[in-house]
Amino acid sequence: MTVAEELKKFDDALPKLRQLRNVGEHIDNYVMGDGRDPKVSRNLLQVGTWDGVTYSWLGSTVNIDAAHRVATKLLASIRKACAGGSEQVLRKPADDHYAR
Repeated sequence: MTVAEELKKFDDALPKLRQLRNVGEHIDNYVMGDGRDPKVSRNLLQVGTWDGVTYSWLGSTVNIDAAHRVATKLLASIRKACAGGSEQVLRKPADDHYAR
């Protein structure tokens, strides 16, 4: 499987990962009501759960074991491409998920 195919599988398996990362990284803005994603309110920031396998926050749930499996496959694909001298472009065009 190509890197692009594995990257799509990763993104499809973890569709809210980008949002969770962005809000977590910029939580101070969201607490002040200045976050870029209008779907994320201050109330959503207040409660998250972790049961040892599943992380839930912002109305999203991530099974860490499943995430690890797809991430491991993606990493193996990237390593294989690098070892083979592949010059695949991994970056996708920038996209804006947030209304401004």
